[in-house]
Amino acid sequence: MLTISNLPRSNSYQNYIKNNIQNDPKSISKDNCTKNCLNLLANYNKFVVSFQSLNSQIEKGLDINNIKNLRIGNLRFVENNGLRGETLSSKRHKRFIPILKEYGLKSVIDLRDKFTGENYEDLCKSAGLNYYHIPIDSFKLDTSKIIDKMPLLFKVMDNDNYYMACALGLHRTDIAQTINYLFNPKTHDIPIMYGHQRNGIFKRDDIMRRIGSIKREITPQQLRDLGWGSDFESVYQMRKQKYTDFNIAEAQKAMVNKSVL
Repeated sequence: MLTISNLPRSNSYQNYIKNNIQNDPKSISKDNCTKNCLNLLANYNKFVVSFQSLNSQIEKGLDINNIKNLRIGNLRFVENNGLRGETLSSKRHKRFIPILKEYGLKSVIDLRDKFTGENYEDLCKSAGLNYYHIPIDSFKLDTSKIIDKMPLLFKVMDNDNYYMACALGLHRTDIAQTINYLFNPKTHDIPIMYGHQRNGIFKRDDIMRRIGSIKREITPQQLRDLGWGSDFESVYQMRKQKYTDFNIAEAQKAMVNKSVL
């Protein structure tokens, strides 16, 4: 099992650098060395979190090495136990259903509203997977029905190795991930909005339209049923700001990476 128990904390590294490089008169090019070292440390905490997430995925039985090589459109790992991508009901993706079961998947969350001529649920169940139809969109669906499904959505996302998808695994999937982050008291990881990055800008209007409708209509009793106490409003506002800032930065970073390529 991978472990980070022997990795030093970033603060220890920073203190070492300050005490042994910045204050060492014999240090050669100490300013450049210190600057380079501190730049390397800038993402240290993010690395540790990623390492912990990797450990968790392994502990939960997800075969991440094989999963990441599957040719599924828009495939991404989310939180410690989830996957997102294009629907597995398409002709070119159906073959992955039993493979994902073999690689540790437990449940499939289908976010689409209307679809015909498919046996997606039967394919999932015949492979030994749980199938959950939890329709989510930005504004057409009845908000109360989405709220009614939120306890089930959160239960699956908290406890199962799951695969979440809409048609392309982008827009509705982003909305579902946002609902989970803002309204599920047990979640902590900020989701990346892959389907709402446009030319370095985080385009979130349709996401916030749905989030706003849920926030207006959800009742205090429904919040208590989800596990919230009196701290919901403060936590919600804090998470919403962190989510917004994080995804603005991610959209800008994606644009930079795209221009480099």
